[in-house]
Amino acid sequence: MHSNWSCQASSSNHQRYAVKGISWTARTGHSLRPCTTVIQSQQRPTWLPGLDPPPYLDGTVAGDFGFDPLGLGEDPESLRWYVQAELVHARLAMAGVAGIILTDLLRVTGIRDLPVWYEAGATKFNFSSTRTLLIIQLLLMRGSLKQKGT
Repeated sequence: MHSNWSCQASSSNHQRYAVKGISWTARTGHSLRPCTTVIQSQQRPTWLPGLDPPPYLDGTVAGDFGFDPLGLGEDPESLRWYVQAELVHARLAMAGVAGIILTDLLRVTGIRDLPVWYEAGATKFNFSSTRTLLIIQLLLMRGSLKQKGT
């Protein structure tokens, strides 16, 4: 980022003041007069400053900083699929964190005697079979990922 000042101090008895893109030059003992700052920057941020992004990454996708070293986004149809896959993975991660927090709250408050979340897979629960739990989990996950039109 490069800044150009639109006003300059003309003698040594001037002081420069700057606050978030606006600067003032004032003589010692005189009032401040506003000056503007012109800031030049890249048209869009990239993952490595000064590097031009690939032409197929035009910044329309959220989080697009021009990083695609393997060229996976060259095909627009594949790129749309990758965007949707990323949304699904994010939703699954958020559901997992919500489950961790809920079971820890139940355990810490003493409402239920549950194992710590990272040891829960080694625990045998007697209230249902593993097959039934798997089917219920698949149905719940499908319901949480259900999108309009699918």
